Amino acid sequence: LKDRPPPIIRQGPSNQTQALGGVSLLRCQASGDPEPTVTWRKNGASLLGKDPRFSLLEHGSLQIQSTRV
Repeated sequence: LKDRPPPIIRQGPSNQTQALGGVSLLRCQASGDPEPTVTWRKNGASLLGKDPRFSLLEHGSLQIQSTRV
């Protein structure tokens, strides 16, 4: 095995103010070799697959439909 540098997060999420019921986009772009896999978690649990409001977009950004508190 050869040593590989860690992935680089080129763009991470930022604080946003959104209207309730709107669409939010939390951007993420990462690079590395091999290409990193982006996952989104809240309190240790994956946000994807359990709630249809959450979707993973190309390059790892998270889109949230119908935002709520």
